[in-house]
Amino acid sequence: MLLALTLVACKNPERDELLDTLDEYEYERESTRYALCTCPSELGFATEDECRAAEPSLGTAEQECIADVFEGDEALGTDYYSCLTPLLREYGLCLLDQLGTCGADWDEPCTATYQTGVESCPTLSSAKAAAVLDCTS
Repeated sequence: MLLALTLVACKNPERDELLDTLDEYEYERESTRYALCTCPSELGFATEDECRAAEPSLGTAEQECIADVFEGDEALGTDYYSCLTPLLREYGLCLLDQLGTCGADWDEPCTATYQTGVESCPTLSSAKAAAVLDCTS
């Protein structure tokens, strides 16, 4: 009983919220990756599978690593990924609307809109951004 109470007392609800947000972000990221990879040759890949493999999923270990980057400032991580997630969803939907139009810059209108949206998201310090990148590479 004491162990159970200790474990509950040690839970970090802010970290749990960040991990939930990262799960949602990865779901949209995966959907967007599939949409982007419908035109693999335009992205420099021979096949859709090769394209998808170039951007691996954020598994549990990667998400835990990202949560560690935001330790003590989980609210920033949650705000950042909560901002990116709906932008990714819209990006993926835009790309799906472009299906069948593979050609030079086929994704440009969608990418430009996405990048403009990202500019409204919280900014990460260069050190935090680099640490997040280290978690995913």
